[in-house]
Amino acid sequence: MTTHNTGHHSSSWMETNSKIMANKYDIFISYRRDGGAQYARILQLMLTQRGYKVFLDYDELTDGKFGEHIQDAIKEAPIFMLVLSQDALVRCKNEGDWVRREIQLAISEGKHIIPVNPDNSFDGIPDDIPEDIKNEVGTHQHSDINFGQTLGVTVDFMVSNRIAPQIGERVRH
Repeated sequence: MTTHNTGHHSSSWMETNSKIMANKYDIFISYRRDGGAQYARILQLMLTQRGYKVFLDYDELTDGKFGEHIQDAIKEAPIFMLVLSQDALVRCKNEGDWVRREIQLAISEGKHIIPVNPDNSFDGIPDDIPEDIKNEVGTHQHSDINFGQTLGVTVDFMVSNRIAPQIGERVRH
């Protein structure tokens, strides 16, 4: 039996790829405002420069429908990036905590989760947070991003190893 490579991708690959390209967002960045906002904004800038559509609530939400917009953006973006600044998960023990709600929605939606350890500031997973968050954050490889002289190199490494394999590369701006 002879097979011929026609150079065409399967229709399911093309459908999946065109769906990803049509998304309003590629990446949702979740962060704790105390200690994480500066990292989240820099990541947003670096990823946007690399052609990715990034949701960051600081910029996107202006009309007061906070919860609805956050949930829609998480559902829309195939990648959920979690900035693990110091004490980022401590308040996840509280049921109404926004970071907890964002992580749990990302888990339930089957998002590709990328925990980011900025400047090696992450201080570990608290014992008293929900098991699903402990398991999800604990089992995923953390991307160490250095926000000093090697920022671009560490972001490029994360893009090529963690983001591009999931949703492809984008054209740099």
